Amino acid sequence: MIYFEQEYGNDCTFIMCGDLNARVGIKPDYAVYENKHILDMLPDDYVMDDAIERNSQDKTVNDYGKILLDFCISTGLRIVNGRCGTDKGIGKFTCVNTQGCSVVDYVLCKSDVLKLFKTFEIYDPNIVSDHCVISFSLNMHTLDNFVDVKNKGDHVKLLYKYKWDDSKKDLYMNVLSSEENTIHFESLCGNILLSNSHEDLDLNVKTFTDILDGVCKPIFKHNLHSNFFNQNHNKDGVYFDHECKNLKNYYYTSLNYYRNNHCDDTRRDMVAARSNYKKCVRNKKYDYDKLQTHKLELARKNNAKLFWKMLKGSVVGNASSLSSDDF
Repeated sequence: MIYFEQEYGNDCTFIMCGDLNARVGIKPDYAVYENKHILDMLPDDYVMDDAIERNSQDKTVNDYGKILLDFCISTGLRIVNGRCGTDKGIGKFTCVNTQGCSVVDYVLCKSDVLKLFKTFEIYDPNIVSDHCVISFSLNMHTLDNFVDVKNKGDHVKLLYKYKWDDSKKDLYMNVLSSEENTIHFESLCGNILLSNSHEDLDLNVKTFTDILDGVCKPIFKHNLHSNFFNQNHNKDGVYFDHECKNLKNYYYTSLNYYRNNHCDDTRRDMVAARSNYKKCVRNKKYDYDKLQTHKLELARKNNAKLFWKMLKGSVVGNASSLSSDDF
């Protein structure tokens, strides 16, 4: 972070996110100026921190939290939790387990980036992890898409991609160095030298991309079949039986009780239901994998054709389209 700031100055910013195991409560993540005499001693070009209100359901501060607060004050990063989106003024718990509820998962950014957050949401507890999903989006200045896409719901589906082919390397080099493209690149270099605004730079980047797109599309374009996106993936494995299904349903019932009544009893019931469900699924998967390995061993010894068929089926997977809501 220090390297990039020294290298690019104000032309770069940072967004950090993850499980930091830090509990900061509602303590300020910016420098608090309480002593007027200290203010008088600061240099004239000193930039004071802005006091930005933040709330949190977690009022506890641990040692890692103190380190995180010091880090924020020294770097100018600010905690987004409790300041943006549907979490503004709330600071929802991000971890719910047997020990209780806490805020240990954070998104950090510079204070001037806070205004760019379009959405920020902390989801309810889920069946996969003790930690809640954090979802956010930012308002950004973007160029027009260079690749044709189809919109389906909130997802953007690409119709094609570029796939490198070593056998076409010489063709690619010849087209790239053709007289027509040489003229385009020389013109682009002149425009770059004359650039004096962000808009000019954006236009030059788009021009460069258009040149490469015109070269690569006829050579490396690879269409993506529609069934690549429309496969009905089975989210639950073949080992997922009625016992797993019943425990899963019970977890969601417990989760609804917890949503309607946030107390220690409902939290413990919900966490226990999640633990029982995950333990059951792990055991079922372990037994299934053990059985498949045994079948694979038998096929290797007795049926080579079946062995290779099973082996191929075990390594070929489908693309995943798991959304944050499904998670």
